[in-house]
Amino acid sequence: MLKVTPTGIIFSLGLIVGFIIGIIITYQILFNQIIDHLPQLVTLKAMVHRPSTLVGLVINKALILCSLAYIPGLTFSLFLYKMIEQYTGIIMVFNGVRMGVILVLTLLMCLIGALLAVRTAVHVDPADLF
Repeated sequence: MLKVTPTGIIFSLGLIVGFIIGIIITYQILFNQIIDHLPQLVTLKAMVHRPSTLVGLVINKALILCSLAYIPGLTFSLFLYKMIEQYTGIIMVFNGVRMGVILVLTLLMCLIGALLAVRTAVHVDPADLF
């Protein structure tokens, strides 16, 4: 019912826009870290490590980033839910299922950003760098 009302549409669009912006921010953070450590990553590649090793390293950084972002994001979400409920009178339910959905979306957002950022390290030829 709420999904077809103007308020529901606004909240849904906010979720989509926030998710896309989160992917872009995650991508930028990880891309800058990859560029900063590109000689080390290319050295690993030159030592006959598979591209999956590089992908694993970047995904590991993304998971660390996700774990550092989840708690403040969850705290801010709780604050916003209470504030919206208080000022608008709209009943906002924040339960364990919603916390789980936020965790899954945060993980997905960080993984997509990591997979977009790791393309740089995978496609660099070690001979070009040295």
